[in-house]
Amino acid sequence: MIDLRRHGPELAILLLAGLLLFTGLGSHGIHNADEARYYIVVDEMMEGDRFDDFTLRGEPYFNKGPLRIGMTHLLARLFGLNAWTHRIPSAVMGLVCVALVWALGRRFWGLTAGRWAALVFLTSTQWLYIHGARSGEMESTLIAGWLGALLLATGVRARPGLVWACAVVIGLVGLVKHLAYIAPVGATALMWLLVTGDWRAVGVRRLVGAGVLALDIPIPWHAAQIA
Repeated sequence: MIDLRRHGPELAILLLAGLLLFTGLGSHGIHNADEARYYIVVDEMMEGDRFDDFTLRGEPYFNKGPLRIGMTHLLARLFGLNAWTHRIPSAVMGLVCVALVWALGRRFWGLTAGRWAALVFLTSTQWLYIHGARSGEMESTLIAGWLGALLLATGVRARPGLVWACAVVIGLVGLVKHLAYIAPVGATALMWLLVTGDWRAVGVRRLVGAGVLALDIPIPWHAAQIA
């Protein structure tokens, strides 16, 4: 049972996050070019009853990974394609981002710092509205992967096996937008391991294996689209 006296601030932050992220989410039309492009891609997938063939106005569109577009496509299959189903995956991943910022702040500097970090992050208007968690774009999903990979990397000293989970998250980031995004996300996790010396708990062989796994996840998709 949740101790409301101890976790009341976290619950209040999550409630505020829910209000800011989901209230009126589908009440306005598509508002920028990127959001419109992804909407059209899903619309054409549904018209052609396709799941793995991305087109934009009939032309092949493979310069983005399938993960975020696939989220919208799944919801559209269930509830129809509209502004709400287009944006709700971004809002859900935005809620995940807030929780991850809280977890990282708590791990690095303590519970109070985690709460303030989550609140400051949540109330950033640019993150909410500009390529953010209230639009049908990909940035909140990308940021969630980035934060998740770092959080997992900070736990490998106590649990070395977490390096595999970290590698999977980094690989999935390469399926959100461009393959190149695994470079900064992977570098962030690797830098943590090197600077803290936590790589010793993992070992060189396991670390190399995790790197190969991270690459194995997104490369087949992108290679197929290039071909």
